[in-house]
Amino acid sequence: MKKLTICLLLINMLVLSVSSQNQRVNFKLGLSSMNAITPYEFNGETMYYKETKKHPQIQLNYKFNQIIDIGIFIGYSKLHHRVDLIYNEEKGYYALESIDGKRKFINVSPGTHKYDSHAFFYGLKSDIHILPILFKKSPKRIDLYVSPFIGTVSERYQDIDNLKIVKPLFLSYSAGIGSAYYLTKHLGIYGEYHIGNFYNQSLSRWQGGISVNF
Repeated sequence: MKKLTICLLLINMLVLSVSSQNQRVNFKLGLSSMNAITPYEFNGETMYYKETKKHPQIQLNYKFNQIIDIGIFIGYSKLHHRVDLIYNEEKGYYALESIDGKRKFINVSPGTHKYDSHAFFYGLKSDIHILPILFKKSPKRIDLYVSPFIGTVSERYQDIDNLKIVKPLFLSYSAGIGSAYYLTKHLGIYGEYHIGNFYNQSLSRWQGGISVNF
């Protein structure tokens, strides 16, 4: 929560700074994908539970000129952290029980329990616009751009004993390409595709949503 507050304050400071200079700002609100992966052992080999989660993300860019935007982004995903249930030979079922015995998950067949795991994704991103480089008078409604970024992912969850589990920070980076079509002078839709190093063994990611200039 502290990190989220810091990021929101940075966004607010950027808006105030840009507004005071009467410059243009680009704001993006979109969805992308994020993997939720939990390792487990099967026949002596490490296997993985894999799920793909929707990942809301906001981005705020300062537009230095027609070619380069630089800004910050923050996203959130409610991932799942799986834990295998342990077989109780005496009672004949699979169970996960807290140390104090007040919380228990039971299943008659082999299975797992899912903890809600909260992951925050934040960092720096740049949009390098291609059309102004190629044309002296580029189209106003269409935008094509290259979009590199670098950021970190923090994930935490609370186990059956109410112990907070915090995973190490993960460094994420990529290079992507994107396009936007503006329905009006200020409002448009955009889509991006990135290749790089993402959280939970992902090498690529899509993203899409709305784009606003003001």
